[in-house]
Amino acid sequence: MPATGTRGIRIYPGIIGAVTMTIALVPVFGSNYTKTFVMQALMACALASSWNLISGFTGYVSFGHSAFCGIRACATGIAIVRGGMPAPIAIVVAGIAAASARPLFGYPALRLRAP
Repeated sequence: MPATGTRGIRIYPGIIGAVTMTIALVPVFGSNYTKTFVMQALMACALASSWNLISGFTGYVSFGHSAFCGIRACATGIAIVRGGMPAPIAIVVAGIAAASARPLFGYPALRLRAP
C-alpha cells in the first residue's frame, strides 16, 4: 500500500523511481530535442518550486527571483556556446555570475517597503 503524504496525496515509490530513471536515461538515449525539452522542464520545475518556497510559504513577493534565474540561464548558454565549456562547469560559472549580480539587483530590492 502506498504511503500517504501530508495532504492525503498518495505517494507511489515505484512510479517516482521509474520516472526518475527515465529522466536519468534521456541524456544517453534521447535526441537533441528530447534533451532540450527535459532540461527546460526541469529548470521550470526548479523555478516553480523555489517560487513556491518564497511566495507560497512565506508570503513574500519576490521581484528578483525570475531575474536571477534569467541571468543564470543566459550565463549558462553563453558559457556553453561561446566559451565551449561542458555543461556542469558552465552551470557553476553561471551560478557565480548570478551571485555576482546580487549586489546590483538584490540590495535595491531589499530596500523596498511595499509593492
